Amino acid sequence: MIKKTLVLSGINLSGKILGLLKVIILASIYGAGTTYDAFIVAYTLPTLLPQILTTIITTIFIPQFHKKDRSSKESWQGLNVLFTFVFSLSLLASVFLYVYSGQIVSLITPGISEITYEKAVTLFKVMSITTFVIGVSSYFIALSNAKEKFYLASIDGLIINSLVIIYCFIYNSDSSIATISILIVSGFLIHLLILLYANRKVLLDNIRFNFNYRHDDFKNPMSKSVPIVVGYIGALSTGIVDQWFSSYEDSGSISVLSYASMLYLLPMEVFGKAVMQTYYTRFSTLADETEKLAKSYTEGLRLILFIMVPISLFLLFANTNLIAVIFERGSFNEKATELTSYVLSALALGLIFRIFTYFNYRLLHSAGRSWSAISIGLLGVIINILFNYILAPSFGLIGIAAATTISLFSSSLISYLLIRKEINIKITSFIDLNFLKISFASMCSIGLYLYLTSIFSDNLCSNFNNCYLATNVLTLTLIPILFILFSYAIKVNEIRDILKYLSNRK
Repeated sequence: MIKKTLVLSGINLSGKILGLLKVIILASIYGAGTTYDAFIVAYTLPTLLPQILTTIITTIFIPQFHKKDRSSKESWQGLNVLFTFVFSLSLLASVFLYVYSGQIVSLITPGISEITYEKAVTLFKVMSITTFVIGVSSYFIALSNAKEKFYLASIDGLIINSLVIIYCFIYNSDSSIATISILIVSGFLIHLLILLYANRKVLLDNIRFNFNYRHDDFKNPMSKSVPIVVGYIGALSTGIVDQWFSSYEDSGSISVLSYASMLYLLPMEVFGKAVMQTYYTRFSTLADETEKLAKSYTEGLRLILFIMVPISLFLLFANTNLIAVIFERGSFNEKATELTSYVLSALALGLIFRIFTYFNYRLLHSAGRSWSAISIGLLGVIINILFNYILAPSFGLIGIAAATTISLFSSSLISYLLIRKEINIKITSFIDLNFLKISFASMCSIGLYLYLTSIFSDNLCSNFNNCYLATNVLTLTLIPILFILFSYAIKVNEIRDILKYLSNRK
């Protein structure tokens, strides 16, 4: 199991690194302008919709896979109905997106220019194919996971990002965004073919179309998936809402929001999900033991704060140099860096609220309060829309990002109050001296970083090409080292625990 975990982690990490490299290359070619705006508009919806199917299958149906002996054809009846449902719904959705691409682009981004609109519609028609391909893939990904072939679910990022990176390296500034879209569709299709080949025996022997939607093995799990579907649609709505409002801003605003959001969500993807998944399993086992559940919740939240407080402060105060290091080359100029920095600063304020909220949702789901978590999420979407209307006209993209932060703050507060009522957890249980130590160590490391940056920029880099980039890389590397040193000096609990663990392992 350890070997499989390491292999899967390596594949996931490789996919994320290649994904970041892909975005860096696209940013250097297209910058923040109409072409990349159109690409983001065309890419978002067709690839988001199938994720709802993936969520349903992995959380509701596949846990039932091992409950029956699957050696007979009869035992596959319910799963065949599921396959028919996924195949039909994905195909209908893909056709709908293709036929009504113009109307959909106008609906989700009504403020874009005529040039951006025409490009977006063309690319949207191409990307609509992915809705069907990803939808069907989700079924075979779930089957692969049920048979512990976890790596098959994760290789799509490797395939797609590799195709785009190789193409862009060959053609560089002559790269066509239409060709890149076709390569992305091809990557998803290659992934589907690999999944079909890996599950060929099951496909040939057992998978058949079955339209008996009243079958108990389909109907019962589907009825339980309603809150998950509603909640997931609510979670996706925030991004669509932000894109809708940003379409009324200057050309390139959708691109800037996309770049900033990628950097903002990266810590959540790399660190936050790992912590939440680990403690979600523990919450499920302790659902009936209030005292132990409260202790586990506090422990997990302290770990999250230890990771996310320094990262949030870093993204808030040091993001300009980070963006310059990652993106500022080719068509991505200083103006794009500055605007992306402002947007990322507004989003960074909400990073802790975001992971706090989603951590609370895990606890509510494990306690059987799924509809409570979903209601809070939907209320957050409404608050996001409201503050977008208030802030976007005066503050533009920064107001749109601030609206997201405000909605996350409200969701974190409401979810915390509900948890406090349910299991009697007070905020003072994790906002303690150790939290103040973490904040102090974070501020000291960021302050020293800013000081070193100013020295290097003023005294060393005025007459040397690429010196600014080199010194930023150096100082950015120093930040985690400085944070660990400061944390060790003031005896932050988590640092002591890590050192104790390493000592025991040695």
